Amino acid sequence: RAPEWLFAEPDPVAWDEFKGLLVAQYKHPLRAWRMCLDTDNSNRISWSEFLAASKKVRFDGNTGAAWRVLDGDASGVITMREYDPPSAELLESFKDWADTNFGSVKLCFNTLDGDHSGSVTF
Repeated sequence: RAPEWLFAEPDPVAWDEFKGLLVAQYKHPLRAWRMCLDTDNSNRISWSEFLAASKKVRFDGNTGAAWRVLDGDASGVITMREYDPPSAELLESFKDWADTNFGSVKLCFNTLDGDHSGSVTF
């Protein structure tokens, strides 16, 4: 059976409502991505993740139509750039900074994690 998004027309109002619920609950689109949408940490959102997130935030609109707003190329996945371009740019600029100054994000984290606790604090 084909997923419902395949037959839906893009509906920007549905996406705005869904995104509003995500931001209301998670306070920032990037946090919603990490905590609710990209649950398998693949850096892409699958239809099943999107559907689960819509239920989690109690979105009662047309989920397939909201998906189609983001997945304009009908690839079947949503990237960070499709979901929230400003967050994508922020992450890319951090990666560029870490690569330039430390060699990689991993080396940056290892340097900032001075007590080797596996976390970084202010």
